[in-house]
Amino acid sequence: MNIRRRIIGACLLLTPILLSSATAMAQQLPQWKHGITASDLDSAFTTLASTRDFAKKQGVDITFVKFNSDAIALKALIAGEIDSYEGSPGSPLIGMSKGVDLRMVGCYWPGLTYGIYSKDSIKTPAELSGKTIGISAPSSLPDILTRAILTNNKIDPKSVNFAALGTDAARFNALYAGSADAVAASTSYVPVVQKGYHLLASALEDAPEFLRLCTYMTPAAIHDRHDAATRFMAAEMNAIKYALQHRDEFLDYARSAAKLPADDPRPAYIFDEAVKYKAIDPAMTIPVVRVTWLKELLVKTGSITADFDAAKIVDDTVRQDALTRADSH
Repeated sequence: MNIRRRIIGACLLLTPILLSSATAMAQQLPQWKHGITASDLDSAFTTLASTRDFAKKQGVDITFVKFNSDAIALKALIAGEIDSYEGSPGSPLIGMSKGVDLRMVGCYWPGLTYGIYSKDSIKTPAELSGKTIGISAPSSLPDILTRAILTNNKIDPKSVNFAALGTDAARFNALYAGSADAVAASTSYVPVVQKGYHLLASALEDAPEFLRLCTYMTPAAIHDRHDAATRFMAAEMNAIKYALQHRDEFLDYARSAAKLPADDPRPAYIFDEAVKYKAIDPAMTIPVVRVTWLKELLVKTGSITADFDAAKIVDDTVRQDALTRADSH
């Protein structure tokens, strides 16, 4: 009996130590701050990584930080406020041409499900000359895409007035209020755009080589925090793959993340469009040819003046290691 009591007593003494160790291990998970620039709806494919233990299974604690534009997220990355961010390659390429040292480590949304919306009275992109077009900020995805579509339609971007109007929702408010003649935004708005307005130009048709969302890190983060970076990307890969395989569950999560009512058609529209055009890639493959194409476009539109090898922005080491982790965890 005395032996039994001693064993029980020892176990009771050991329990707090074990619980304390478990708590300490949880607290010691590497932290990773990731910036997102897309709307809460569009970014749901990646923020899903914070649910269903995708991040925990990879041994990393992910915090998502929201930014209103790619340009602002890039500044935060350079300042060390975040570890990575996802956005259009435009701002990073412009930054690299000016000496900014950063790397593209993966592209999970290579197909650009984006476009330009306008009043019904504007029938073709050629009619945008002399008009006011709403973008989020200079050098952002809406800005660069608009310039690309204008250029492809033989319109000088200088003939257009660009207005920095913030988020997709803010841009649409300006369009409806008459403060802008057209706005660049996600095609998730197609099913809810107000009567009297329409999708004037689609990036998938007017700029098919344009990349939408890639992930960026600094060389220092890749070198000094390679293991945490790999865990983070593996969690994202698994979350994206899961989302594409579980439509209904993703739609529920996307509505919750974007605070949308159950009958809002946008989550279903953006999911089905992404699947139809194979716009999303869980492997986050980096299409270097398209990166080079975009750099040449930015030179053509005057956004880049210094020549450089665009392929040097690519670092595939984290993605390759993440693929191995994603498959085995």
